[in-house]
Amino acid sequence: MTNSYRTGRWHRRCALVAAAMLFVLAGCTGTPSETEVTDPSAPLLLGNVSYAANLCPDPLIPGMTLPSFGADFTCGTLTVPQNREQPDGAVVTIPVARQRVQNPTAAMPPLLMLAGGPGESGLVDALVTYSGLDLNKDRDVIYFDQRATLRATPFLPCPQVDVFMQGALAKPYSDPGTKAASNAAVAACSSQLRGEGIDLHAFNSLENAADVASLRLALGLSEWDVYGVSYGSDLALQYLRDYPDGIRAVVADSVVAPQMNLADTMWPNAAKGFDALEAACDAQPACQAMLPDLVGTLATAVTDLDAHPRMVSVTAGDGSPVDVMVDGYKLASLVNSAAMAVNGLVDMPAIITAAGRGDVTPAAQLLATGAQPAPVSIVGSGLFYGVICGEAVAHTSAEATFGAAKNALPQFPDAVLSLTPRLPWLVGDCAAWNVGAVPDKVAQPANSTVPVLLLSGGLDGVTPPGNADIAKATLPNAIALTFPESGHGVFTQSDCGPAAVTGFLDDPSASYRPQCLDTVVIPPFSTSLAWPG
Repeated sequence: MTNSYRTGRWHRRCALVAAAMLFVLAGCTGTPSETEVTDPSAPLLLGNVSYAANLCPDPLIPGMTLPSFGADFTCGTLTVPQNREQPDGAVVTIPVARQRVQNPTAAMPPLLMLAGGPGESGLVDALVTYSGLDLNKDRDVIYFDQRATLRATPFLPCPQVDVFMQGALAKPYSDPGTKAASNAAVAACSSQLRGEGIDLHAFNSLENAADVASLRLALGLSEWDVYGVSYGSDLALQYLRDYPDGIRAVVADSVVAPQMNLADTMWPNAAKGFDALEAACDAQPACQAMLPDLVGTLATAVTDLDAHPRMVSVTAGDGSPVDVMVDGYKLASLVNSAAMAVNGLVDMPAIITAAGRGDVTPAAQLLATGAQPAPVSIVGSGLFYGVICGEAVAHTSAEATFGAAKNALPQFPDAVLSLTPRLPWLVGDCAAWNVGAVPDKVAQPANSTVPVLLLSGGLDGVTPPGNADIAKATLPNAIALTFPESGHGVFTQSDCGPAAVTGFLDDPSASYRPQCLDTVVIPPFSTSLAWPG
């Protein structure tokens, strides 16, 4: 789970908040106002559901330097049942930030932004990821922290896992002791949260989608548009399936279709990403000359490092020395996860080339940079494990996941394929989290005539373009577009991404195609590296 954050300038002041058909002065004087949300046509939305206006959080993350919410933002808090099977029981609170439209004469419906992860913060996206992109030029834009994430209560991080992962840099991932330590860290977090009275079974996409439906009612909106990226695309499609009322159009970026099992597709998707990277490298003479067989070189290096892991000392982002054990799994997962960072693949052919000749220092340096811990826990692990474990791992088997991996990458060692990309000890960690399977409904596709734009990055091996085709099968008014130069997250990785999204939302159509898509090109890959080797 990685983010590429951009910074912007933000100012804050008191402002009028319109929420659930009432207007209150947010935080200037008096106490926040609250309204009950009831809708007899949607029984899952009933119970302890309310919305209150309040000041925007400042600082958003204590201990971290981030922009503040500006004068164009108003904020509030949605309260919903923690578990809708017990509507009058414990509650969760969900912070909401609404950015006012720049053009006062614009008549476009608001746009709801769904963060990825699972477990990332939508409010951080508001201040950093989408800062300066003028998303609110012609529409209000609504951000929120999903249940269990950063400013929601309860916020469910797993600092035990954060500490373990930092120490795991110097350990081979295929070692049984490393797996056992990961499982123990997850178990410790699960035990602690349960001891605090948290119902971990309640943090899943079905409850999350109901939260989204509650939010539209709370804000008194007759309709809105919805954008979701990565896991947010899964959530958007599940929301469309379960609560279609009031949804005018959907943009699903880097598509995760609900009917796909994430655990079973991780290595097959990675294989598609390796093939796409090889094709892009072959199309550039300098890259092709440097690395004429990208996938073959990668497979050989992965096999060698699986048998003979190498320890390398590199410099961490804070300037301190750090030891990194590079094994076959870490190299393969690194290549796969590079698609998640803006420009993350530019150096990857050169890193593979270096590894192929025995130099893993560039790979180690990138692993160390990516593992730099945040000053505080910022990922909502309770939602992350609830979704990954309850909606993917619990609906398949270790044998099926390994079989899919071996079929996709037969040249990779079994020890590498027994771990999953980016989430190496997934099966054991999910056993330690112990939430059981979310109901089968969670894996049903979205069947809808609502206009849907499905965006894919041509170089994305996390959610490759084929995912969009699977989602499109039950969406007759959907259009799937592939951006050849983009990795994971077209909106932020492609220069054409913002125009593609806003253009579609201005006029949703199954024939939509942005003109800028015809001009995008894959930038040159590096043929040399700044790291020693």
